[in-house]
Amino acid sequence: MKKSTKTLLAAFICTCALTFTGCGNNTSTVSTSSATSSADASTAVSTAIESAATSSSASNVSSVESAASVSNNESVTTSDALSPLWDNAQYKEDTEIGEGTNTIKLEVKIGGKSVTLTVKSDKDNLADILTDNKIVDGDNSEYGLYIKKVNGVLADYDTDKAFWGLYKDGEMTATGASSITIKDGEHYELVYTSDNATAETSTAEQPAA
Repeated sequence: MKKSTKTLLAAFICTCALTFTGCGNNTSTVSTSSATSSADASTAVSTAIESAATSSSASNVSSVESAASVSNNESVTTSDALSPLWDNAQYKEDTEIGEGTNTIKLEVKIGGKSVTLTVKSDKDNLADILTDNKIVDGDNSEYGLYIKKVNGVLADYDTDKAFWGLYKDGEMTATGASSITIKDGEHYELVYTSDNATAETSTAEQPAA
């Protein structure tokens, strides 16, 4: 009887041990499955975020390229519209004009084209140098010479809102040509500007006087 009791007790202990071991294995399986599901979900979210970011970036690039294309088309249209003005130009190629100890570079710009005139003179007043060499013509006003024609091309503000903008080294001058004393080697620009020519209007604000 004692042997039988011991045997039964041993069998009971083994059964419990097997049961708990099985539970442990199931718990481990559930834990592993949960971790796997979590990792899959995390990967899916990460992929979605990357996809959205890529799509947004592509959209931004497309918008920038589209804006650049519109800007380029506007510039081309403006250049094409102003090209006929060169038919009236006195100088269509870079030219050296005049004689003297002082030399300036005058760049005449119309649309997308320009010519550079190397002008020599013994005078130092910009308006006098340009008129003496018959490069510009215009009206005298209380502010000095109001430039209306440059290199044979007329800018008529009353007719087409066009004027000549005067620049020095790419920046608009604060005064007109009559008030400018030049120095040897300086660079000036006269830019044909029209309210009807979008590309040029953005670079000039007042007529040369």
